[in-house]
Amino acid sequence: MKVTRQLFLIGMILVVGYLKTNAQTVKTYVDNQKYWKDLINQGLVAPNPKVVVPAAIYRSSTLQGRGLLYTNSVDVLITSNASQSENSIFINPNNPMNPLNANNSVQLNPLQLFGTSGFSSTNRGDNWTGQEQGTGGNNGGDPSVVIDNNGRFYSGFIGANRGQGVAFSDNGGTTWTAVSAGTVSIPGAILDKNHLWIDNATGSAFEGNLYNTWTRLENGHANNNEIEIVRSTNRGASWSAPVNISSGVNAGNHNQGVNIQTGPNGEVYAVWAVYDSWPSDETALGFTRSTNGGATFTNATRIISNIRGIRNTQTSKDMRVNSYPCMAVDVSDGPNRGNIYIVWTNIGTPGTNTAGSIDIYMIRSTNGGTTWSTPTKVNQDPIGNENYFPWIACDPVTGNLSVIFYSDRNVSSSQVEVFVANSRDGGNNWDDFRVSDVAFTPKPIPGLATGYFGDYLGIAARDGIVYPVWTDNRTSAAQAYVSPFVLDNPICQEETNLTLTNTTTTSGEMEHYQVSQDIEVAGPSKYYVITNGGKVNMLAAGEIVWKPGFHAYTGSDVLARIEECDGSAGGGGGGGNPGGGGGPIGPIDPIDPFAGLRKTGEKVDLGFKTYPNPTSGKFTISIPGTLVPNPSNQQSIGIYSLLGATILAKSVVPGEQLEVDLTKNPKGVYIVKYVNNGKVKMKKIVYK
Repeated sequence: MKVTRQLFLIGMILVVGYLKTNAQTVKTYVDNQKYWKDLINQGLVAPNPKVVVPAAIYRSSTLQGRGLLYTNSVDVLITSNASQSENSIFINPNNPMNPLNANNSVQLNPLQLFGTSGFSSTNRGDNWTGQEQGTGGNNGGDPSVVIDNNGRFYSGFIGANRGQGVAFSDNGGTTWTAVSAGTVSIPGAILDKNHLWIDNATGSAFEGNLYNTWTRLENGHANNNEIEIVRSTNRGASWSAPVNISSGVNAGNHNQGVNIQTGPNGEVYAVWAVYDSWPSDETALGFTRSTNGGATFTNATRIISNIRGIRNTQTSKDMRVNSYPCMAVDVSDGPNRGNIYIVWTNIGTPGTNTAGSIDIYMIRSTNGGTTWSTPTKVNQDPIGNENYFPWIACDPVTGNLSVIFYSDRNVSSSQVEVFVANSRDGGNNWDDFRVSDVAFTPKPIPGLATGYFGDYLGIAARDGIVYPVWTDNRTSAAQAYVSPFVLDNPICQEETNLTLTNTTTTSGEMEHYQVSQDIEVAGPSKYYVITNGGKVNMLAAGEIVWKPGFHAYTGSDVLARIEECDGSAGGGGGGGNPGGGGGPIGPIDPIDPFAGLRKTGEKVDLGFKTYPNPTSGKFTISIPGTLVPNPSNQQSIGIYSLLGATILAKSVVPGEQLEVDLTKNPKGVYIVKYVNNGKVKMKKIVYK
């Protein structure tokens, strides 16, 4: 590990020295592949050599996270026709099954830079179509993509002339129109490390505004080494003049790695890394905001100082790295609406910055960026590992947070896996899990800048669907992969107790309950065996009080699944499995948010059926023909989105065949709730 790090630093020193002796004005902190490829073509620096990439190690496609509706997610290769690195992804606001992806695209043999590619999916990431070539023509890369509320695709990138470009498409990415968003005036200058964002918040006075930001690296320019921003108010047709928004932090050397987001009322926020010397690690985060649609910005401030990034120190991996911050804002209608979340990579605990561990930290503001919380660690492994390259997304519908990053907790010092951390309570608690199917060994992409394997990852979330996208080299070539999953959004009920008495269900099925206090089981609870280190209190009369980390075990007569209900994860009680065998059931399944509480001692037929499932939009609900011996029996069907929005609610009669049409609703997962004499059964229906 030490040898790798020393060789990389020596290589950087030789590059800097060589450039100085050739009297070239070169900024070694530029992080753009075209910039360095131009220097390679001029013979000023050496390209990455071809190397043998160690074979990847297959793990599993099973996801071990809490609150996931599906636990199997096979990694999907976006394209194999060109190398893809440095990933960006965004979800169509009108259809969560329709993500847009872009990456730095490079043809390796013969070597050719395409710039920012463009791919999209219409089936939740199962298949991708698009182009390896640059969106709007070959360009300098550094992708950043968004989609507006009318479905127009946008792709931001560094232009072929090292300025800034934004291309748009009105036909799902089939064709693109490129527009200049910023220019440089002298050879060798560049507008580097750009980020593009759009205000899609319903009700915002500035809905539809586009914002593009970057670092101007142009000697002699008034804004040299500063963050600039431009905006478009006409759907990307034209862009305003650039404005310096970072000078207030008085960076000792430069500002870089800007990330921009918008709030629920049209607020515009920007955050970036501050470098007070060079070469050095990141030392602070700069921040500014606008409340008038980007017309003016507050004087920039350092919202956190005395941090230590990894830009100069590096990791033990054979790739260049950075600690650029990433930000997300909650624009949902949930309890954390308006919260701002910022993540970055830090060596040791921020403020202490002691070597020995590289972790992802988050700060949060609940008042528009006026004040900030103490940093909290996002990755949940013990100290001593390397976790880096975080990117954060806040679901605009549910408010859930998801962070993607590389981690070496389970592998050798030269390898990584891809992890995602989720929080369903505004960042108070995190659950992280491996999302990549493989462990792999990063290696610089041949022919490109020293150490280059991409400078960031991507993740997007909407209506419970989460799309993590990353670069790995399991096939030897660096490629982009996506592994979507669905994150449930349970809502805990207060002051609720649940009593189960001789409750059974059909073998292989599960009844779900949502409670926030105790579960009482009549008689001795001899069938409950606590395993996997779960924390639980067993009280008199079979009462179970559960704590975080609880798991259950299959008994000879009863299968119990119980999880704490703390707002970040569902709480639930189990059902029976007569004659079931033993064996640990592993992580708890999510709890349906609309489940009712079962009464005891009554016999009802809850065996309703839904078919076909999955459905292309239309399906049938078959109501059982038997009744409880009670003339006042009432039966009803409800269909809900994962957030609880009512799609259908009606009374039904025994034996009814109810035809349902979902084609006017977004594709996704829906809950079908059947109520018979106060008893409830739930099924999920997948509209694909």
